Amino acid sequence: MILRAHIETIPPDNSGTHDMPVRDVEVEAATYDGGLGLLREQLADGERLITVRVSES
Repeated sequence: MILRAHIETIPPDNSGTHDMPVRDVEVEAATYDGGLGLLREQLADGERLITVRVSES
């Protein structure tokens, strides 16, 4: 399966006034948990997963 995610730089506060960079990441894995682990490996310090989508192919 293919997992596609948006990874966002964590804003400095919760004011909602910051335009933080978001990048797209795609990984392929046999299971959802395996793919989620691969996505988490892509996180740099100060980033978070904001969406994860799954595709069978």
